[in-house]
Amino acid sequence: MFLHQLGFTVSAPLLPGHGTAPQELNQVLWTEWLNCVENAYQQLLETCRAVFVGGESMGALLALLLAKNHSEIVGIMLYAPALKILKLGRARILSHFREYRWKKGGDPSLPWKGYRVVPLKATRQIHLLQSVIMKSLPLINQPTIIFQGKKDKSLDLRGPSILLERLGAKDKTLLWYADSQHCILLDHEFEQVADSGLAFVQRILNDKI
Repeated sequence: MFLHQLGFTVSAPLLPGHGTAPQELNQVLWTEWLNCVENAYQQLLETCRAVFVGGESMGALLALLLAKNHSEIVGIMLYAPALKILKLGRARILSHFREYRWKKGGDPSLPWKGYRVVPLKATRQIHLLQSVIMKSLPLINQPTIIFQGKKDKSLDLRGPSILLERLGAKDKTLLWYADSQHCILLDHEFEQVADSGLAFVQRILNDKI
C-alpha cells in the first residue's frame, strides 16, 4: 500500500469469506467481518500512537462502525463506501432461491478480479450492515474523507452524499473522481486519490502535535 511505502504502519486484514471461495462467503455473518477488523485494530494499538481507519466498498462501512465504537481513532478514509448498492434489493430476494448470481461487466484491465459470482446470501449481511451504519452515522465524529468515482457502476451514487450529510463529523470532505470506477484504489486516478489521502493524514497528525 502507498502509505506503507511512506513509512506508516499498515494493517489490511483479509475478511472472513474473502479470498477463499464464494460458498464460504455465503456462510459468514457481518459481525464476523467487524470482529476481524476489531482484532486488527487492537494489534495496531500495541505499537501505534495514532490510528486511522479506512476501507473500500463494504470495508468502508466496517471502518465507519469501528470508528463509532472507538472514539480515539483519529481519522476515517472511505473509498467508494457501499452505503447504497445498485440492485441489492433484487439480490436479497434472489438469495432465497439461489446461491449465486454471475457477475457481468467489470474492467478487465484492473488487477483486482474478486469472485466471478455474487454470493447472494452474503448480500443479506451487507444489507444488515448498511442498516446499522445508517443509524450510527450521526454518532461518528472523527475527521472523514470520502473518495468516490463517477463511473462507479456498482453503487447508487447518491450514497456518498447521504453519508456526508448524515455523518456527525464537522470535518468531512467528499472528493469525486471523473474517470474512476468502483475499485478506485486500483483505477486510473489512483495517484490523485493517494495524494489527497496522504494530505488528509498529514493534516490530522499535524493538528494533533
